[in-house]
Amino acid sequence: MNESQPIYPWLIESWKQVQSQIDQNRLPHAFLFVGAEGLGKRTFADFLAQSLLCFDRTKEGFACGQCRSCQLIKAGTHPDCRLIVPEEKGKAIKIDQIRELIAATNQTAQLGAYKTIIIDPAQAMNLSAANALLKTLEEPFERTLFVLITPYLSSVPATIRSRCQIVYFSIPSQSMALDWLKQNTEGVSESQLILLLTLAQGAPLKVIDLIAQEELAFREALFLSWQQFAQGQLSVVDLAEGWKAFDLERLLNHWMSWTADMIRIKTVDSVHVVNEDFSTYLHLLSQCIGTESLYYFYDALLQARQSLFSTVNLNQQLLIERLLLTWTH
Repeated sequence: MNESQPIYPWLIESWKQVQSQIDQNRLPHAFLFVGAEGLGKRTFADFLAQSLLCFDRTKEGFACGQCRSCQLIKAGTHPDCRLIVPEEKGKAIKIDQIRELIAATNQTAQLGAYKTIIIDPAQAMNLSAANALLKTLEEPFERTLFVLITPYLSSVPATIRSRCQIVYFSIPSQSMALDWLKQNTEGVSESQLILLLTLAQGAPLKVIDLIAQEELAFREALFLSWQQFAQGQLSVVDLAEGWKAFDLERLLNHWMSWTADMIRIKTVDSVHVVNEDFSTYLHLLSQCIGTESLYYFYDALLQARQSLFSTVNLNQQLLIERLLLTWTH
């Protein structure tokens, strides 16, 4: 991003399209932004809200950053700019939050421009909250824009989807992503960026997060210990004990990626595995387990990851032990 084009390069075309709608007075009452995590959907939504509320937009449609409206947004006190998120990370957006929102949006914009509401993530709304919002989307208030954000279109109720204009955010080309990453990272080689980009499924902002988390070092240590387990150097209890302190979602994501690579190796003649640096050992390991068993194990990992989002308090060590026993059998 730069001063003249303060938005990620892979979002510029989408920005121009939305600005064209604003210029032609064809803005819908609700957008649904859909795309993978790490593409900047929320940033785009924030920029759009700032643009609509700004008193002196640039010719490209970006907020000036100086007017009274922009200053209020920076301070987080703009009365016509609202953000709805779960009250606790990983929890639902509740009906009371939506009811409070509807009451506020039923009033005239206090600064005379638009009222903007961002709901992120949209799939976090429970059924009651979604139904309450639906009534508002069916009878939208004048000069009010809702922006709903989700990584998965299917996770948002069809009744909500049908009342929004859907904007899809696509993964940028590898060359565009790499160019941007080279300009915005330090101390990371091009080969490492390519690997990280692969692990991030092409999402550049996710790569930034992975670098901050030292993901490559974590991944390498994780794979080494799993390799030791597969070779009989570590027991189920020893490995589960060593892994219980790790972030379970990160652990399961890598484990699923390695298992998916082994399935590719077993079922495709010429494969391009995701984890190329581990390719030699994954080929060897895949020879020791049947294809059906790999699919069964992958399904067990998938169910384990889905269980992270339930309200049940998981015993992480016990869950890992069960998965390791599934692998050995």
